[in-house]
Amino acid sequence: LQQPDTAGLVQHFLRNSTDLSVDRDQLAQRLHMSGRTLQRKLQDDQTSFQQLLDAERQRRALILLTTTSLPLTQISEQLGFSESSTFTRAFKRWEGVAPLEYRQQHKSSTS
Repeated sequence: LQQPDTAGLVQHFLRNSTDLSVDRDQLAQRLHMSGRTLQRKLQDDQTSFQQLLDAERQRRALILLTTTSLPLTQISEQLGFSESSTFTRAFKRWEGVAPLEYRQQHKSSTS
């Protein structure tokens, strides 16, 4: 028998979660394990909770920036960031440009 793919379970949970303000220990509780056990299992899968959370936040940010006209403050809230400046820094790290610049580039390339 194969062990369940913990990284896959976490990805599934995050993808289907409406609130990305969740932390590792809250998610571990929902998966009926300790935060440390979840961390260890994700390490075995060569990832971390933060990497999976960032990947889901990035995925959603790209969708929200290109398909909605929501202000950055609302997008950052939906993605679970406490401040829009934190979201902007994270987005620049992911995509190399600021969120508004990304939105502008996408709008000009689709029009």
